[in-house]
Amino acid sequence: MSDNELDELGIPALKPTPEPTSVEEKWVGDPTHKPKAEGKTEVKFGKQSTEPGRRKNAQRLWKSIAAESEKAVRAAVLYESRQDGLSIPEGGRNDQGLWFPSGKEMSEAEKEMVDEPTAENPDTWLNYCKSIHHCAETYSVSVDSVRTVRLIVSLIDFTITDKAASTLHAQLSKALSSSLL
Repeated sequence: MSDNELDELGIPALKPTPEPTSVEEKWVGDPTHKPKAEGKTEVKFGKQSTEPGRRKNAQRLWKSIAAESEKAVRAAVLYESRQDGLSIPEGGRNDQGLWFPSGKEMSEAEKEMVDEPTAENPDTWLNYCKSIHHCAETYSVSVDSVRTVRLIVSLIDFTITDKAASTLHAQLSKALSSSLL
């Protein structure tokens, strides 16, 4: 999200945290860090941000989409998986090489909004089905809610990919309503 979009939501722009210059600095202020035993590697899952401004912004954003948070998380997971190529929209190519969605992938209203595929642009509907607008429409949520989920995830250093939507929603709910942040 741009600084202008954040300003419209009433969220001040955050200054990036400088990277630690030494191994000792890396874990300063991290309550989740436990020194590892000699020779063992440490794997951290869902690293939590300890920067207070980021935490408060994430909590405020989560409250702003509370009513549709589960569906917005599902749409964000769908969008990320389609952007990363982990899932593809349902549909197929005809004998001319044009991609057409299945009946349940894209509504008639969406088909009317987007240009039909042509020989010059055979993937018009495929590209639309990978867009944030289509993923939001699939779960009947606003594009802003999907963007908000993506912003929350970035603020608290979670990742969206390789997670089931219900798992991610549960983790976000727990993290944003508890003292984990």
